[in-house]
Amino acid sequence: MNIGAMATVGAWAPENINTLMSTAQSFAPARAVSVAGTDTPALYQTYRYTPRGDLAYTLPVPPGRYTVRLHWAEMWSPAFAAGVRRFDVWVGDARVDAGLDVFAAAGAGRTALVRTYSVTVAEGWGGLDVRLAQVRQSPMLSAVEVVAAPGSGGHGGGAEVSPSPRTAKNSSGDGDGGWYNVDGVVGGGGDEVPPPVVEAAPSAAPSFPAGHKAHAVIDRLAPHIDRDGDGEERVELTGYGSHTHAFSHTGTPGSLVRVAWFNEETGEHLGDGRSVTWTFLLGSTEVRLEVTDNTGDVSKAYAMVSVTSSLTRGAYCYYYAEPPAFPLPPDVRVGPTPVYAASVPALDFGAADGGLGFHRGPHFPAGASSATWAARCVFLFNAPKGEYYYFGAESDGAVVAFTGGKTVFSRAAASEEVEWSGGWVYLSAGLNEMQVQYASGGVAGRRLQVTTGSDAQTLRGALMQHDIDSVVPVVLSVEPSSSGVQGGDTVTVYGAGFYTDQTQVYFGRMEATHVTRVGPAQLTAIVPPAVDEATGEVRLSVTTGADAATAEGGSSNGVPFYYAADTASVRYTVDTLKTGDGSAPFALPSGIVVVIGPDGRYYVGLYGAKVLVLTIDADHRVRDQCTSGSLGEGVSVAGLAFNPADGPDVKLYAATSALHYVTRLGWPLSAWDRGKVLLLEPNDECLGVTKEVITGLPISNHDHATAGLSFDQQAILRFITGGQSNMGTNINSELSGGLAETPLSAAMIVADINKPGFDGAVTYSQTTNETTADQTGGWDVRVYAAGIRSGFGAVQHTNGHLYATDNGPNRFYGDASETCTAVKESGTHGDKLLLVREGAYYGHANRNRARTDARQCRLHWPGAPGSDTYTPPLLSFASGSYNGIVEVLSNLFPAVKHDLFITRFSGGAGGLAGETKRIRLSDGGTRATFVGDVASASGVDVTETPHGSYLMPRVQKGQMLVVAPVRPPHLDASRPFFVAVKPHRGRAAGGNVVTVGGLFFGDAPTAIFGGRPCTDVHAVADDGRSFRCTVPAAEVAGALVRVVVATAAGGESVSSAGRGDFWYMDV
Repeated sequence: MNIGAMATVGAWAPENINTLMSTAQSFAPARAVSVAGTDTPALYQTYRYTPRGDLAYTLPVPPGRYTVRLHWAEMWSPAFAAGVRRFDVWVGDARVDAGLDVFAAAGAGRTALVRTYSVTVAEGWGGLDVRLAQVRQSPMLSAVEVVAAPGSGGHGGGAEVSPSPRTAKNSSGDGDGGWYNVDGVVGGGGDEVPPPVVEAAPSAAPSFPAGHKAHAVIDRLAPHIDRDGDGEERVELTGYGSHTHAFSHTGTPGSLVRVAWFNEETGEHLGDGRSVTWTFLLGSTEVRLEVTDNTGDVSKAYAMVSVTSSLTRGAYCYYYAEPPAFPLPPDVRVGPTPVYAASVPALDFGAADGGLGFHRGPHFPAGASSATWAARCVFLFNAPKGEYYYFGAESDGAVVAFTGGKTVFSRAAASEEVEWSGGWVYLSAGLNEMQVQYASGGVAGRRLQVTTGSDAQTLRGALMQHDIDSVVPVVLSVEPSSSGVQGGDTVTVYGAGFYTDQTQVYFGRMEATHVTRVGPAQLTAIVPPAVDEATGEVRLSVTTGADAATAEGGSSNGVPFYYAADTASVRYTVDTLKTGDGSAPFALPSGIVVVIGPDGRYYVGLYGAKVLVLTIDADHRVRDQCTSGSLGEGVSVAGLAFNPADGPDVKLYAATSALHYVTRLGWPLSAWDRGKVLLLEPNDECLGVTKEVITGLPISNHDHATAGLSFDQQAILRFITGGQSNMGTNINSELSGGLAETPLSAAMIVADINKPGFDGAVTYSQTTNETTADQTGGWDVRVYAAGIRSGFGAVQHTNGHLYATDNGPNRFYGDASETCTAVKESGTHGDKLLLVREGAYYGHANRNRARTDARQCRLHWPGAPGSDTYTPPLLSFASGSYNGIVEVLSNLFPAVKHDLFITRFSGGAGGLAGETKRIRLSDGGTRATFVGDVASASGVDVTETPHGSYLMPRVQKGQMLVVAPVRPPHLDASRPFFVAVKPHRGRAAGGNVVTVGGLFFGDAPTAIFGGRPCTDVHAVADDGRSFRCTVPAAEVAGALVRVVVATAAGGESVSSAGRGDFWYMDV
């Protein structure tokens, strides 16, 4: 049986997944590779491994004597060393091999190994068990062969095994870490689409333990580099994202009482706390994080810690624009600075488009065909022994190669013809520094192939290595490329060679602060003030390496950056909402969502079934408050919205969901149809429910709520219903609530609630089997867009598009729908930003709807290409819990107006502080052109105030975060400054009452909307920072207009930034 593949290889049958009795993943190379020691290399191309525990198969053969042959080949390049992967082999009830090391036993990687064992299967065994028990790293198996002994009552001869149907036990895991080697073989994750597992028919509700509230989260672990070559590295492990979903009936959040780290392979306790530091050996080590909350619930998470050498396969090549002389100085840090760089797997360049292209990789920027430019490739040649080696090159340009100060070959000038150069050089055994330089000389051909040996093998693969610690950085661009002279903006620097943590960014001679290495091609930094507040251009550059004497790193080229006197630097401070006297933080009881109303007050949906109403002044102090009555038994309020078409009337729409309803409320699993959208209006006490607008909405038995309420330009309601599953199925889904998807779950829903005779009473044919339930009523509530797993925030942008956030899945929380009858093991990916269009499918499977829409059978990962059947996200995040979203309409910082701010979930005490991201959109709004940081703190939701600050409820911290702008210093009190108007949308006929925020308004201001003044100016603040008025009718329905503030003294605010400030509806 060909393990890990669904393909027949000669006489070898494809793997029958029903024989697999343990957690496992498959390895599949991106392309075929050679395997030594066998006539059937295809048999060893795939294998199956288990990320933790044992790899086990049960082969249903009758009692008898058998010969068992197990086949392996070590295909995962990080295990190409003795001792990396070891496991015990058990056949039947006997251990037949202890600590088997496939690499050591075979003598090399990609080399077949076959072991033969004899076994007698006794009566009552139920088949032949083959078990590979983990000793170090992941047990693996390539193929299994079972032959009945002569005279045995078992199967006749042959390798084929025909197992009886059996439900596989599947889980998930990180596997071998998703490694890639230079030959393009994918390890660890293997195929994105593992072989399918036949799904069992829907079963009765699973039995639930008391908890499923604690949630262990290991923060993202980047590979660590053994920089000093001692074979180990100190690594910080962090679990700041860990949290609990436990809340009391009054809405008080639970807390974590224990956070512990372990070496999963040895069981060694590594320490306690959200952050621990441990020394890890070169290679991969699996760690386990265990958290316990105050209800006693325990959750575990796993991750692979990877410590690698700084030596990487291939050469590192630099590009120089019009160098002054050729050859270049031997030291890459001396002379001209490169303007582009990349790692290459082979010295074989010559793209069809005329650029000097990397083999199977990117191109050097070619520039004008007549331009003179040069390339330099540095590498360590791995000489097997000390002797003379021959190197040669085919090129159409000048070329030179040297090592240890010796020239190996050279060609002085470029020509139209490709010519050969070559030479011999003595090299010592081991790694030898070498360098090849090429100059185009304006010749159009641009061909360079460097070879070694008498048979002219192209230099590639294991023959070359380079040290990533020694590469010189290159800067390609900076975004944004300008700032005010006072500095303070956060910029993103794009380039190459940002490998070391000792990285500095310079703006001219001024060093930036808070430099963060996002990856080898991206940095973020805070702009320093301009020298003497001087305006104009400076050169931004990057320096890597702690000490120039170490010969590591260097200084990059420079790119232009501009300081301007009248540009406001984008700067915010972080604080919390305060009590009325400003002396203490305001205690917010588990706030989830916040919106501003037409009365200028802020409405906060609570975990505890109520809405809190706050009056907040410009200094972020609570001046008044009241609380609504209960919105229902055990429900949470995660979605709020006002319909701009309602004008000045306070009519609040609230979505309610009962989270964890089986364990928390004791409801049956079939009670998934109890979600609602309610209408709340003012009463004598505060607010009360006056109408059930929509009933019968799906609710999650986990934490996926109905949220993201918004109204379009025709006043039609749209909102997000949370998915009821982790990845589209209820297989292995106890941790996510045990439900499959239903007719209206995991979608953007549309409901024209103002339609005469609107029917919002959703009913179903039955609720005991979600996958076959049909919608039988409430036909005015329908799916607008599908495949949204756990969306939270949504915003109707003034560019006309609807954007929404969507949370990614969790490992172990439920298997993924591969087809409508098969699953694959659960995995995880970061969150998504969606551009929501009617009829689109965004990748979270729903087998209920797939009965009439086949697209929804298959779950898609964010990186999958778009097609007629799948719409990819506008943007994917590397991590999770991005929820709140708002369009920036403040005029304080023109550079960010109309951008999106997106907020990340903030955990409980000691948990994540969160982060606020800035997303710049293309002119058409269909692409994200820039992603930056606004603040290193956030809350689960976000709304903008008339003063340009942002309120963010922190559900588990019991507070409202305030991200407030730092006032630009150039603002002049001699004229009013308009910041923002809230709410920023209203009906075409006018009549909406709004709050206008800004500075220096005086005591008798007014606002002009698209040339028309507002009326009934009132509530003018004593400090001149706000007033309220009634919006005039639109000159043109649907127009986005600018707002100008005029004072009694005759002053007017400057024309606002962007496209406009107030958006009239079409109705």
